[in-house]
Amino acid sequence: MAEKDDVSNGHLSKPEPRQVLSMKSLPVAFILLVFGIMWGVFMHIHIRWLLQWDKEPDRRDFSREARGQIEGIIFVLIAIMWIACYAQCIVTPPGGIPDTDEWKYKEGDSNSEVGEDVQHEKKKGGKRRWCKWCHRYKPDRCHHCRVCKVCVLKMDHHCPWIHNCVGFGNHKYFFLLLLYSVSACHLVSWGMVESVQLSIDVETPFWTMLALLFGES
Repeated sequence: MAEKDDVSNGHLSKPEPRQVLSMKSLPVAFILLVFGIMWGVFMHIHIRWLLQWDKEPDRRDFSREARGQIEGIIFVLIAIMWIACYAQCIVTPPGGIPDTDEWKYKEGDSNSEVGEDVQHEKKKGGKRRWCKWCHRYKPDRCHHCRVCKVCVLKMDHHCPWIHNCVGFGNHKYFFLLLLYSVSACHLVSWGMVESVQLSIDVETPFWTMLALLFGES
């Protein structure tokens, strides 16, 4: 009942219990776990096989060793950029409505009327859009996120995998995160084909073969 009163008065709802927030952090932990496994499989199995560390330097295949160095450097660079963008997606606020008087909604406010030159999105009656939960006037493309319980500027969507909304403040990082993710997936998928085939043709420990198949899939 108290929470409904807070909403009707224009205040945000009470913070969620810590156990609920920890449950919402599980997708982030899952992504980091998958990334760690992929790093281990690609670097410690595939790249190690290409570099031929188990052979003497004069008995190594130079072309395969050079390929391993190139693939390893590219993967490390992509991984560093991926981690940086993922962290920025999580910690960067997506952007919200300014907490100033001009954006606060008041019943019967003369500023509720908006012209075409000020705001394009408006209600059918010509009045400015406002959030019934935050009691703020909403700029164009601003929407209220019921998960974060705030209005987000240029809201794209709420992404559980980053435990944050994608909006004006972190949209660039989210786009780069997808770009680096696709690049890493292509590098791993196409680069490890030879390693997977070798693990099938040559007697390979079961867990090594399983890890390679997991990385390839």
